Amino acid sequence: MSNMTSDLTTLLDEHHKIKTRLDLVNERKASAEKEVQRYSSEAADLERRAEDVAKDIVAVMKEKSPVL
Repeated sequence: MSNMTSDLTTLLDEHHKIKTRLDLVNERKASAEKEVQRYSSEAADLERRAEDVAKDIVAVMKEKSPVL
């Protein structure tokens, strides 16, 4: 019986270690996903701004040089 108790204790300890590590990994994963979302949002905003400025450049060029 003592051997079974020892085996169970070992397994329970291992299970606890795994669950603790899993919690930490999941927290880091959630944090990383939020960071990716922030960068994706910023990238989309920068792309829109770059397109707007490119349109402004073309408009100014057409205004200054009617040949275009």
